[in-house]
Amino acid sequence: MKNLKYAFFWLLFILSCKFDKLPDIRKIKADVHFYRFDDDLFALDSNHIKEEVNSLILKYPTLSRIYFQDIMQFTKNIDSMDVNFYTNVKLILSDPLLISIHHRVDSMYGDMSDLKLSFDKTYAYAKYYFPKMSPVNVYTFISAFNVGNIIFSESDSLDGLGISLDFFQGSDFNYKQINPEYELFANYLTRSFNRDHLLKKTWMPWLEDVVPANNLNSLLDQMIYEGKKLYILSKIIPDIQDTILHEFTPDQMKWCDENKLNIWSFLKDKNLVNSTKRNEIARYINPSPTSSGMPKESPGRAAVFIGYDIVRSYLEKFPNKGIKDLVKEESAQKILDDSRYKPLNK
Repeated sequence: MKNLKYAFFWLLFILSCKFDKLPDIRKIKADVHFYRFDDDLFALDSNHIKEEVNSLILKYPTLSRIYFQDIMQFTKNIDSMDVNFYTNVKLILSDPLLISIHHRVDSMYGDMSDLKLSFDKTYAYAKYYFPKMSPVNVYTFISAFNVGNIIFSESDSLDGLGISLDFFQGSDFNYKQINPEYELFANYLTRSFNRDHLLKKTWMPWLEDVVPANNLNSLLDQMIYEGKKLYILSKIIPDIQDTILHEFTPDQMKWCDENKLNIWSFLKDKNLVNSTKRNEIARYINPSPTSSGMPKESPGRAAVFIGYDIVRSYLEKFPNKGIKDLVKEESAQKILDDSRYKPLNK
């Protein structure tokens, strides 16, 4: 019993140390507003489609323009719509697949109070690290699988984060029934099309705005760029699981942790780190079932995992540097050199 008490004490000590490292966000005002564009769209009365759509556009002026012009491509200019535009909107409202998807996501996301709390918390952390960031609103819609997550400017002082809920229907939804040949519906991708990954995937477009994508010529440049985004994401969502951060299965996550040195050695020995060949870079940066040339247990984007680990090692080596310094440092080679990266297999 005495040993148990000591163990409990040390557990509390470890936890308290971990939480002490988190920034104090209590004074940061965070009130992320959620808007259900999808619900409002499917509630339109098709018998009065012109008046109903025009009211929708008045309610969502910026998102409507993006949705109807860019995502659905119903018109080139929402300010001068022809009759075909309204016909296309009516087709959405009567499409059996989209109706069923709307019913499904409405039952899954009718209560978004937990997500509201998560977005408030993550916004506060993001605001802590980026004090000049604009407030954000979150909008949900159904894109007929045209886009996943987007960011847009509602005004000079307000950003919108868009979530296409058709990409977050859960692992029990059969995406291949829609189009078995569509590469985006491969199992290694759809396994993350769920509520657990929604927060991470929604913040990624914002991170791509925050982290400059300059001089991405080599695989190393891309690795560090992707690693920067994941590292910052781990700070604005401090309780994120590694499997969600990297979008790996638990076995893939374990394999990467146990094979850091092997992965890094492979990339160097094959002269891939400094490769500027687009096809080679894409092979190791883009999602895939496994990493080319590595054991079948490896996940795709194992190189990105190493990029994240290099970034983490760099900031651990220089505790006086912070997120702003990381964003400003655009030389991937300098980050690698200064990190003195020496991975070890677990």
